[in-house]
Amino acid sequence: MSERSAEAAPRQRTTVEIVECAQRLSQELAALPTPADRSALNAVTSAFAGDVSALRRTLRLAASGSGGHAERGGGYREKLERLEGVLGAFLDDEASRWRAADLATLFGWTARLLYAGSEPTSASEVADRGGKKRSGRPGGGRHRPSGGRRSLEPTPSDRPPAQTNMRGGLGGKSLAALEQLLKPKPESEGD
Repeated sequence: MSERSAEAAPRQRTTVEIVECAQRLSQELAALPTPADRSALNAVTSAFAGDVSALRRTLRLAASGSGGHAERGGGYREKLERLEGVLGAFLDDEASRWRAADLATLFGWTARLLYAGSEPTSASEVADRGGKKRSGRPGGGRHRPSGGRRSLEPTPSDRPPAQTNMRGGLGGKSLAALEQLLKPKPESEGD
């Protein structure tokens, strides 16, 4: 490989670089008056397979209303136009310096940040946590069905503790064979 082609090849991005760029993109996409959301971003970038020209074409077609996608309610056309503007400018300026795999990761992070609604305090904080955002919910962010909070104290039970069955699932034949094995062997008279 020549030195020139080695210099022209995009370098692999660190997680911190990807998350910082995703923060910038998500802030631009979420800006008023027509914020784009995660579903619109995923609709356009989900099939991204490393072909930037195909992604540009998809952005252009989606924003122009091809396929009837822009006819959905809720300002979807404006969201697609916003995506075309922000992602189109990014692709024009920086796509040649990114590897396809890093671009796919960038779009995933951008979608996560759009879904979260608020960006983390720093990109290195998110990268240090392995990509997991902290949640303000008790229990690590997992949703608990309504019906009250669980107490950390054990609740007394009206039932006695379960009896363990030492035989397990042994049937009649197997049990008889086991009993035969457990019987002491008669001492031999020759010893």
